[in-house]
Amino acid sequence: MIIKAKCPHCYKEFNVDKQLQGKLCQCRKCSGLFRMPELDRAISKSKSLKSNVFVDAKGNVYG
Repeated sequence: MIIKAKCPHCYKEFNVDKQLQGKLCQCRKCSGLFRMPELDRAISKSKSLKSNVFVDAKGNVYG
């Protein structure tokens, strides 16, 4: 499954494989390092919160 990710350094959007969730990645545009967010964790947390959920570049979930 393909998901969208955004580099927190240069804001370039990429389509990446879901298997990269939680992994450290390097942006193809600016070479910045960042951890892919874990969408499964964000989705399960959003269902319990019943509000908007945000995942930062480090994979922390806020909502």
